Amino acid sequence: NVASGDGGGMHVVSSGSGSSPILVNCSFVNNSANSGGGYSTITSGTALTNCTFSGNTATTNGGGMVNGDSQFPTISGCIFSGNSAASGGAVYNISSASAPIFTNCLF
Repeated sequence: NVASGDGGGMHVVSSGSGSSPILVNCSFVNNSANSGGGYSTITSGTALTNCTFSGNTATTNGGGMVNGDSQFPTISGCIFSGNSAASGGAVYNISSASAPIFTNCLF
């Protein structure tokens, strides 16, 4: 999958009522985008469990994943391997207001 903007594999944006996907046992493999090669979230809560991010690329930020402002995603048991970007090959947080919680992840 290829996106010219954000989120080559998946891009989540809140539209007022909020969007909070729960992803379990997912694989984001060989996707590409300008930002967030595998996964991108902007103003949205996310829970990812046992997901794999592998071989994703981003031109700018977050080869595997990029988190937008004021994001607090919970990421458990996920594997980040072989992703690349100019900044944050595995994960990039857009600002200090982005505070993901990683538990038992492999980088």
